[in-house]
Amino acid sequence: MTDDWKQTSLWRAMKIDRGAATLAQFRQLVTRLRWLKALDLQPPGLFADVPPVKVRHFAREALSLDAGRMLEMEENKRLTLAAALVRQQIARRLDDIGEMVIRRMRKAHARARQALADYLWQHQPNTGQLIALLHQLPLAWRQPADPPKKVAELERSPVRRRSIKRRIINGKI
Repeated sequence: MTDDWKQTSLWRAMKIDRGAATLAQFRQLVTRLRWLKALDLQPPGLFADVPPVKVRHFAREALSLDAGRMLEMEENKRLTLAAALVRQQIARRLDDIGEMVIRRMRKAHARARQALADYLWQHQPNTGQLIALLHQLPLAWRQPADPPKKVAELERSPVRRRSIKRRIINGKI
């Protein structure tokens, strides 16, 4: 139960809780979740007939034991405690990742909402001018006059748009 490369027991590594989930730890949590799942201690239906309270009790008991005490234990009990702990750790990592995704989506939503509000605030003055221009265009167009008179009519309006004037002069509107 020892990993010679890190000089720490795999049991201790499995019990490590990284604390509060932060966005900076996202990759670490995903890596840890993959590692826990790779242990393959979670066959389908392993604790199907065991009450959840009992599984949580097993996981808490496993957390309280060190690698030496685990090795002294009967093999069936040792494997049961390890499987319960892995199940609990996988559930915690999934919860942490879910919380991180929710936090990230909330921040993105708040930034988007703020960007929309800023955009609307910056373009609010243009809205009134565009509405006035759109109202005056059909009125000016209905007048029986040549294009220079239509341009003169639009120049009297509070809204002046050179591109629209050019279009009227060129007969594209």
